[in-house]
Amino acid sequence: MDPLISVDDLAARQGDPSLVLLDVRWRLDRPDGRPDFQAGHIPGAVFVDLETELAAPPSPADGRHPLPDPADLQAAARRWGIGAGDTVVAYDDLGGMSAARAWWLLADAGVDVRLLDGGLAAWRDAGLPLEAGERTPEPGDVVLSPGRLPVVDQTELEPFGGVLLDALERERTTARAAMLEALTAPRYFGLLERLAETVSAPLPTPAPGDAPQPALVDLVRAEARKLRSAVKKAGDDPPDEVLHALRIRGKRVRYTGELVAPSLRGTPAGKQVKRLLSATTALQEVLGDHQDACVAEQRIRGLLAGLDVTPDTVFVAGRLVERETHRAAEKRREWRGAWVLVDARIAEV
Repeated sequence: MDPLISVDDLAARQGDPSLVLLDVRWRLDRPDGRPDFQAGHIPGAVFVDLETELAAPPSPADGRHPLPDPADLQAAARRWGIGAGDTVVAYDDLGGMSAARAWWLLADAGVDVRLLDGGLAAWRDAGLPLEAGERTPEPGDVVLSPGRLPVVDQTELEPFGGVLLDALERERTTARAAMLEALTAPRYFGLLERLAETVSAPLPTPAPGDAPQPALVDLVRAEARKLRSAVKKAGDDPPDEVLHALRIRGKRVRYTGELVAPSLRGTPAGKQVKRLLSATTALQEVLGDHQDACVAEQRIRGLLAGLDVTPDTVFVAGRLVERETHRAAEKRREWRGAWVLVDARIAEV
């Protein structure tokens, strides 16, 4: 059975009482996806909390997201409205990363469950509607029976060699060695010594007739103007490398603001800078996620080109590339909205 369902097929089943939609929005930097769900979700969907409903409490022994107790998972599934014989569709806005956990847990327990191909982004791209607010369905009566899916342990995987992981580990080892070599070079130690001398030196005293020193907030304004100018030059659909450069520009605004903020604490300018920092951080997160997705896609493609791999490995890598491509496209859609708030905060400073 195909684990995916297309947007068209899901739209055709809207209103089917035997269909249960699960919104599994979660991400590492923003684990509570409920505010995003409340702002807009596929009509009829129920929010699923990955942290508390798809995982047991974390512990040093079991890790960050241990598998939930079967009885707890069944109670959650009934809260979501799943009944015997229902079809479940799970989706997220993270390329399937979090929804896949719901898929595996429910499929392993005997539920007919699919992943929405392309996730929430594909639904939006198709021009289909969203609804806002909460939704509490009638409790279901599903009985879960875990253990339906085949599993393997680590020893069974050893003959396959972990082709992609082994290649990534070799790259990581090489990169780490290069970094450590650079950090022990005389040039790096010389840079640290010059920085220490500069920090410990007394501040210069302006001589009579010197131009007045700029106010601290002016330093933030200058970097913010450069960012605004760069966004204007970027155009409506900038290439990936331009978005990456905008992320660096945003960093400069943020770092400058963080340096001057302590001296402006308690002043109107300090509050304005604080709001600008918050908005710029959000923009950086969006652009950073976009860059991470682009780099991940490129590295997977690069690894495949240099390895002798089996068709199974090519299939897995292709799915990974598809996931990162969706993630990059999603962040590309989001960055303008994040910039609008930054631009408004710049106008306040």
